[in-house]
Amino acid sequence: MKTLLLLLAAVVCTNIVCQKTTNPYPYKNHRPTSAGIRKYVDVNQEQFFQDFRKFVGDSLIEDTWIDCDDLSTYVQHDSLELGCFYAPQEILCTTEELYVDYRLQYVSKYRRSQFVETNQFVYSTVMHEIGHMYWQQVLRSMGRNAVLPEFLQTLRVFPYSYGAEFLEEGLCEYIPYTMQEILSVDDYKPRSTEDIINNRNTYSIKYRYARLFVTPVIQKYGLRKAIEIMVCCAPPSIEEILYPEKYYQRLVEK
Repeated sequence: MKTLLLLLAAVVCTNIVCQKTTNPYPYKNHRPTSAGIRKYVDVNQEQFFQDFRKFVGDSLIEDTWIDCDDLSTYVQHDSLELGCFYAPQEILCTTEELYVDYRLQYVSKYRRSQFVETNQFVYSTVMHEIGHMYWQQVLRSMGRNAVLPEFLQTLRVFPYSYGAEFLEEGLCEYIPYTMQEILSVDDYKPRSTEDIINNRNTYSIKYRYARLFVTPVIQKYGLRKAIEIMVCCAPPSIEEILYPEKYYQRLVEK
């Protein structure tokens, strides 16, 4: 009888654990399915923005509808990107079955140990893209009270156009990283101009290193103030991306 009770208790405990850890969204080959991605994004629309506001500590961000589509069918789509933002406030997540999981917290310790780094989660992708929308909304709010000629006039001129995108992507990647929603390492630093412009290094430069580059500015001023300060100066040149202190020294608090 005692043995039977212990077995029943074990079954009950196992069921409770399963209930706590079960993710209701479907998988195929251990990855989120296209239908599951759509369902996850649809169900969590409001929660995404609540989480973002809480993290940023700013109510400026406006809710918008986050949609899903197969981005591989889009002209000039960057295969490295699982989501995209179209100004002023359109956000898309791809339905391609490329994500590691819906969210990092759903990944088992064993499976997590198989990745050195990855940002391929539906949740982290959404946070990254809301970051782009937040960046644009901060610029628009500044536009009512200030002119940003030095930054805005350089957006289409290389290498400053590269520097502007570099800053924005770095800030957007900082958000899910600091929320502990991606796995990443902090040991990458370009050694030359060739390292920066080499297409094989796009992910390492545009996301990993860009995040490290903007981190000191964000940690000093906070997200919104960091954006306001960075866009009041010309974007970093290639040399300044290689040697960040040169860029930091000319940032002027407005």
